[in-house]
Amino acid sequence: MNVQIPNDVYKLFEDLYSEYGKEHALFNEDPIKYIKNSDFIIGGTLGPSSKDEFEEIKRRKDLEIPTVQQFHKSKQTICITRTISDILIRSNQLCCLSEEGHDLVDCIAFKYINELLSITNFRDEAEQKKLLQETIGNKIINFKAEFEKYEFKFPVFVWDWIKMSSYTRVFH
Repeated sequence: MNVQIPNDVYKLFEDLYSEYGKEHALFNEDPIKYIKNSDFIIGGTLGPSSKDEFEEIKRRKDLEIPTVQQFHKSKQTICITRTISDILIRSNQLCCLSEEGHDLVDCIAFKYINELLSITNFRDEAEQKKLLQETIGNKIINFKAEFEKYEFKFPVFVWDWIKMSSYTRVFH
């Protein structure tokens, strides 16, 4: 399965990680102040998207492998996520809602940064781009496969007007 990743996406992911880094730094300065001034009342964080991913994060933490356990969202990170989502949906002809694309981008972002941090020898820019490309490709392929599993059917009712007319005659 061929996955299309326009070059704009790589720069947008850099911007996204930069924003997540700023939010993380602000949170670490003063968590209470950060939460009070947050753009969100509830749900302004991004964490593991599955039980397997959660277990992997826990395992890495136990082994003292550098790991990001959650990202703190802001209006800017959501704006960048929306832009990346729209590009990936359009370029890969994904039949999904925009919000589902946002979740896909969140999964990619979380997986990629944790894969990057778990590498003992930090990679150069070309290798980082290749890792991001692989992460995006794998997530999109899995995303498409999930949609292909389901066949949506809607109930169709065909009225037998002849029988209906005979019922109405009986009741009148």
